Amino acid sequence: LSPFVAQSDDRRRDRNTNAHGTSLLSCGDVEQNPGPSKLKVVSVNVRSLRSRATELEKLLHDQDLDVVMLQETFLSKAVDAQFEGYTVYRRDRAEPKTKKGRLRRGGVATLVKKNLTSEQT
Repeated sequence: LSPFVAQSDDRRRDRNTNAHGTSLLSCGDVEQNPGPSKLKVVSVNVRSLRSRATELEKLLHDQDLDVVMLQETFLSKAVDAQFEGYTVYRRDRAEPKTKKGRLRRGGVATLVKKNLTSEQT
């Protein structure tokens, strides 16, 4: 797996916080985010989650990721995909096979660390 890792530019973040964050907080109706100061988020085109589950588990463990967005999972409703410590949100293809009997591709999933508040909408 070769994930795309989104990392913030600390200088830009600090500049924006100092310039705008302080003035927003002084309004009285805005609170600072109580969550983690930095989230580790990755996006991975897994091209079959079932065949890459072990690699993904290693990536989750080694990188201590907060949110993982997966594309091309190739999963169907019949497949259970769970990862320890993560809530898994999925959108599988409606039909697992085409009219010609070939397996459909596609599907997405988002893994969110269980210590973060999240919900599927």
